[in-house]
Amino acid sequence: MQNAVKSDEAERAIRTVIYDRVGKSVVDSVSVTSSDDAIGEPSFFVTVYLKNGRDRPKAEKTIEMIKAMRDALFDLDDDRFPHLSFRAPEDEESEDTRPER
Repeated sequence: MQNAVKSDEAERAIRTVIYDRVGKSVVDSVSVTSSDDAIGEPSFFVTVYLKNGRDRPKAEKTIEMIKAMRDALFDLDDDRFPHLSFRAPEDEESEDTRPER
């Protein structure tokens, strides 16, 4: 189990990668949670809430962001995998899952 300080550092590293790669002007918010994935491995679940869906990164850029997050986490000796997804206001969703600000 990762300690809280380590998780805070990892979350900051993940957010830095997201804002550097996507851009603060198009990101509404970022949710980072630590939990076990479907096969029981400790992971991060990163959801980037975009201001507009037209700013959704292409698959190649998304893969580059995952690699950059992995590199940043490895620099912190954290081997959790960052699962990345994007949401935009026009995405069909029954409820808004964005974290409270």
